[in-house]
Amino acid sequence: MVGWLKFDLKPSVRRWHRHTLVDHSIKVLCNNCDGLQAADVAEALSPSVQSGFTPFIVIHTTKSKRSSRVKRSSSDCTIIGSSNCCRESLYIRFSDIDWDWVVMPTGFQANFCRGVCQLSTHLQSNPSGFAAIYEERNRAMKNRGIAFETCCSPTKMSDLSILFLDDNRQFNRVEIPEMSIETCGCSF
Repeated sequence: MVGWLKFDLKPSVRRWHRHTLVDHSIKVLCNNCDGLQAADVAEALSPSVQSGFTPFIVIHTTKSKRSSRVKRSSSDCTIIGSSNCCRESLYIRFSDIDWDWVVMPTGFQANFCRGVCQLSTHLQSNPSGFAAIYEERNRAMKNRGIAFETCCSPTKMSDLSILFLDDNRQFNRVEIPEMSIETCGCSF
């Protein structure tokens, strides 16, 4: 038989999940190989075979009910009507932006920063020698009609791992840096 074979690995993966301190593996056996040598079977499973099929495993996971509570970042926009700097939720579906070549995930939590930054609030929550000089300089500049502004911007970003099909129909995994905003804060 040439082509893709599909196996249900749910029981094995569940066992792996229960026993996380042990290394796990999958062993492929060929009971009806009719005299083929082990080297022939290995060659048939090799990604370099001209058939163009590269073995891979896709495992979909969901959080257990015990850990279903999502820890909110302290900078999340939770107070309705608040104008302070915070992280707003934004989910991007790859199909909505014509990234149909992405196999997994189907989308990601991008998020964005919004809100105003009160300089005095920022300086109180982030005291430093620079902050004190900055506040004094800002006071002097305001007297001349010029003011510095702080802005609400990302303070922590995370990477996104995607699985995609290339032009040769091969699966590839890549990390795209800084695709998701984790926290927001006021910056100078």
